[in-house]
Order: sequence, then structure tokens, then C-alpha cells
Amino acid sequence: MKNSKKEWWENFRWFYSSENVLVVGGKNAESNDELLKNHLDSKEIVLHTEDPGSPFFVIKGYAGKKTIKEAGIACASYSQGWKKGLDNMKVEYFVSEQLKKEKRMKDGTWGVSGKVKSMTVKLELAIGVDKEGKVIGGPVDSIEKKADKFVIIHPGGEDKEIVTREVTKRVDGNETEVVRFIPAGKSHIHKA
Repeated sequence: MKNSKKEWWENFRWFYSSENVLVVGGKNAESNDELLKNHLDSKEIVLHTEDPGSPFFVIKGYAGKKTIKEAGIACASYSQGWKKGLDNMKVEYFVSEQLKKEKRMKDGTWGVSGKVKSMTVKLELAIGVDKEGKVIGGPVDSIEKKADKFVIIHPGGEDKEIVTREVTKRVDGNETEVVRFIPAGKSHIHKA
């Protein structure tokens, strides 16, 4: 793989949806704030789980039904729900103008005004290597379109380090890159 300039979104969790739309999410409270303060445009769709302990995800372009669902899967999969071993979670989504940050709110916390939509999604991710040799990860539908070789992981099972090594071996990836796409907590490989 050639060394290319790093894009701003590569400092976050990210993937391209199966509809080829960039979706970007926070990694922790500080990156949630950075994403929403510095990289959120007007009328973009924002997602967060109904439960606390979730990253915010932002759809950076046209938000079709498939992209919204895939962003919801990523949002839930990188939330505390993965650590808890949940199979499904409820994710809420709304437009960027509904977000508000008050001074008394702690890092990573934002308020939402008005009506929100919600959906229940399955927690599962795919990790693979794209045609340029770059490790990619995200919802299964988005990754299977871009990677010739990938694995699907679900919550529960082995420690992150063990799963990282196994995924790296199965997709012929770079362990340092693979670990970025594996959620905190235990995981198991569902399909290789």
C-alpha cells in the first residue's frame, strides 16, 4: 500500500456506506465533541444510541435508508452495547440542527431538541482489506462491497487482543490497523 496523506476523518471511526457515502463517528467523549463542533455541517444526519455510552456518528452526504441503517449499526456496535454483549440496540437519528451543547454538559454529551426517529439494529461488524490493501471496517453490507476478503464479528467471546490477531491473520491485514476497527470488549468471529 502506498503512503498517502491522512484525511481528517481517519482520526475518527469511519467507513463508506454501501451507497458510497462517508460516515464518521467519535471514538470517545473528546472525539465526539471534536466531530460535532468542527466537522458537522447543516442538515446532516446524526446518530446516537438510546442508551448512554455511545459515539455520535454523522452521515457526510446523502442519507439514504441503507446508509442510515449502516450508520446505526456502526453507532450501536461501537457503543457500550458491544461490551455488554447485546445482540440488538435502539439507535436514534436526527438532523444536525437539533443538537445543542450547553456549558454545564460534560465532554461528549449533547442535547437533542425536537422529534427523533429511531430504529433497532443488530450489533455486528465486518473487517477486511480493500483492493488497495488498506484495512477497512464497518457494517457488513458496506465492507463486503469493498473487500475481497473479510470477516464478520459479533459481541461476546474472546478478548480484543486474541480476536485482533485472528482477524489480522484471516484477512492478511496489518494488526495495528485491524485493532482500530474492533470494538472494546469481547468479540467472536462469526464468519470468515
